[in-house]
Amino acid sequence: YAHWSKSTDVAEMNGVTYNTIQAAINTAPANTPTTITVLKDATESLSVNSDKEITLDLNDHTLKNNGNYPAILNHGDLTVTGGLITANAAHAAINQESGTLNVNARITVTTERQAIYITGGYVHIYGDSYITASAVETTSNTTTLRSTVQCMENCTLLITGGTIIGNKQQAITNIGNMTIGTKDGNASQSNPVIRGEKMGILNTGTFNFYDGIVQGKDEAINGTVTDTETTLDDGTVQIDG
Repeated sequence: YAHWSKSTDVAEMNGVTYNTIQAAINTAPANTPTTITVLKDATESLSVNSDKEITLDLNDHTLKNNGNYPAILNHGDLTVTGGLITANAAHAAINQESGTLNVNARITVTTERQAIYITGGYVHIYGDSYITASAVETTSNTTTLRSTVQCMENCTLLITGGTIIGNKQQAITNIGNMTIGTKDGNASQSNPVIRGEKMGILNTGTFNFYDGIVQGKDEAINGTVTDTETTLDDGTVQIDG
């Protein structure tokens, strides 16, 4: 008769299963495009080294951070798709100087931290991404302008799709280099959507805006837009509810 045992397999890569996602990442060959498929919900804090080229297919599962560490700390070439990343007591994802992070997923944090904090490198948010956080300003360290997505001086941020929501503050703070949309002569007025409780975007860096909607209760954009194909109206956009 049949006997059943609970599987401990969490991830699969190249036909081999692993007890943790991190074990699969560690085993992935260096400088080789590799797909890791998540098999069930996991509580881990992942670290991706600079020599890894990984597509992490969440496969409709949830990755939750472990303890006070972010769910993802990326130094490599990482694409995350198809599921939910969530964190408490930490960021959901941090991309550092050598990292390239591509996101087509849902991300949310239940603490007053950024959902995606970009200290450097390149980040692309696209597709059906839905990213939300309740970050607020803080004076406890040098990061005084927290937001759902925060691009620091050495970062490059490209947003071509999805929705980014700031529940308590601005949705995006850009101190580095940010582009929203694609400069193709056909400005979209529906995607991506960026909405902040106080303002949509706070910009003190380089900001090219070609597509999408930006909204905020006080003002849509605080700062200068470097280049745009979209007519930007002065004033504010009121959000009800």
